Amino acid sequence: MIWKRGYALTILFVFVAPLWPQTTVKLCFQRTIPFSPPGRKGATVSPELPQVKRPEFVVSPERIAVLTTKYWSPSIHLGVSFTDSTSSLQQRVMKIAVELESAGAIRFTSPDAAKAQIKVTFQSNQPAWSYVGTDAMKVKPGDPTLNLAWLSESTPDAEFRSVVLHEFGHVLGFVDMAPAGVLWNEPAVHALLAVSPYGMSSDEANAKLRELNSSSAPCGNEDKASIMQIPIAKSLTADSREWPWQSTLSEKDRQCISHLYPKVLKK
Repeated sequence: MIWKRGYALTILFVFVAPLWPQTTVKLCFQRTIPFSPPGRKGATVSPELPQVKRPEFVVSPERIAVLTTKYWSPSIHLGVSFTDSTSSLQQRVMKIAVELESAGAIRFTSPDAAKAQIKVTFQSNQPAWSYVGTDAMKVKPGDPTLNLAWLSESTPDAEFRSVVLHEFGHVLGFVDMAPAGVLWNEPAVHALLAVSPYGMSSDEANAKLRELNSSSAPCGNEDKASIMQIPIAKSLTADSREWPWQSTLSEKDRQCISHLYPKVLKK
């Protein structure tokens, strides 16, 4: 894992998109703030965000730190503000993001910018990225917590939906999933990550691949249709297999959101 400026960068997806003739591959990243267990110096668990008993689900050990500290409290109202962009573009984003509300006890609101937990920007000179869950509360006041990068009024609907739902999945605390059994074309991956704006060394690229290969589903069940599964271009696999974009929430996505943000908490 690569630590920069106090957070970890993790590849979300790498995909060659035929709808994007102006560029070959676009990347997204998730940002997580380093975790320190409660009771130790530097602990990142916020006293304003109490841990809530969740329905039981299976989870791999490497996800425990994320799953026990990054989720919001159930029935959370998350304020979303925008640091730039047109009102029509903002409305297009929120029309898609609110689809998450139907799956669990979550509401997105539009408060004053200073009160918003989620601050969205469109910085096209960077990859798309988002802080994971409650890490958004730990960034410098006024700084963006989610970047939708290249999305614009002219972005095709399927691509727009994929990026927005994926990034807002991270807002809820979900991390990326790599498909089981992917055989990476390592030279191609290294070549991609070596260029600007990523600038990763060979060792850093290898660390990214190891991290992706050890990824697991948030609620413990592999889901090839999940909005959190990373799409992968055939040029980046050794056997020329590819995994397509997902542009809708899968049934398992909805079940997972319902488990973690239950509308009626079980006693």
